[in-house]
Amino acid sequence: MGLRLNPERARAAAGFDYFSIGVPDKDAIDQLAARLTGLGEQHAGVHWASIGWILPELHDPDGHEVRFYTLQHHTEPDPDAVTVINDPRETSERHERTVASQP
Repeated sequence: MGLRLNPERARAAAGFDYFSIGVPDKDAIDQLAARLTGLGEQHAGVHWASIGWILPELHDPDGHEVRFYTLQHHTEPDPDAVTVINDPRETSERHERTVASQP
């Protein structure tokens, strides 16, 4: 990893997610989200993702997104097929609406 001081380039790259960090499981990512909230850090909360769970929209001081994903999966990919996710946000939102509408 190389770190360079170049504020103009840092601003131009704001919004990109250069770092994706794995956490063990759903409980750990929930605890991390609560800890970040307690520290006053803005994020989008924990969401069901294509294979596991994600904690998106946490940003470093330059505006780069840092994402956390669980290593634990709620879905096992088919080893004989290619998993294609066209729109992960749409997939997550559809899943969360379905779960919320169930009794």
